[in-house]
Amino acid sequence: MFTLAIANQKGGVAKTTTAANVADAAAELGAHVLLVDLDQQGNATALTDATPRVFDGNAFGKSQQLTVSDALYAAQERAGAVVKAGTVHQVAVPAGEHWSFRLRVAPANQDLAARNGETFPGAVQRLAVALQEAPGPLDLVVLDCGPSLGGLFLAAMHAADAVVVATEAADNALEGIPRTLEVLAQVRAARGGQAPQLLGVLPTALAREARQGELLDFLRQSYPSVLTPVPRRAVVRQAEGAHAPVRAFGTAGREVADVYRQLAERVLDVAGIRPNEEVS
Repeated sequence: MFTLAIANQKGGVAKTTTAANVADAAAELGAHVLLVDLDQQGNATALTDATPRVFDGNAFGKSQQLTVSDALYAAQERAGAVVKAGTVHQVAVPAGEHWSFRLRVAPANQDLAARNGETFPGAVQRLAVALQEAPGPLDLVVLDCGPSLGGLFLAAMHAADAVVVATEAADNALEGIPRTLEVLAQVRAARGGQAPQLLGVLPTALAREARQGELLDFLRQSYPSVLTPVPRRAVVRQAEGAHAPVRAFGTAGREVADVYRQLAERVLDVAGIRPNEEVS
């Protein structure tokens, strides 16, 4: 199992769109994939049309959605509590009808805000523990990080094997990259310098404008690995509105879908995963 985090402390830079479409592309290539929603806004959950399981047996007689928040709490509720592995897989559900049948989603909602503020010793390791011991075949985990450098972001960095920093080619979006990379470097040092590796910086929603071209040049001069940019196309918003991957829009979505497919191929290659597209 290989874990990829899509990150940037800035919001609105297409992290969720990237995470969901890369996860779907990898699944379409034959990998068994789990997309983990680490944003309390639940955007990845909504985009993939994932329906959380409902637990009806609490003491107050109320139904409760089972989400990543519950999985992390179950993995270790407080310092010194028993640590339980594999709890994220207990809340994972299939993605919606438009998405690959090999893609599952660990959903999120507002309850996740409580986990972001927990800083007890061991809290940042909970996600890594909760992802262990998958009950079935699992090749790739994609973490959709929220726009924050809090506890959940640190947990993602401690769980990840590699990171892609998504950013729009806009001045305010680029401001989030240095701080994100600084925290990444700190976590790498804490983990012995081996992981997570920076797979690259991914420019998203790139328009054919002179200023955006200048900012793309700046990115390429400033960072060692700038990935193939995702072009700005109306089909991306259409796909989001339809709760579908861009590939579902055929020719209209092909240019964007091809970029995400290429990135998925690179991730699988780095991970040493050789899925067979015919395998179910």
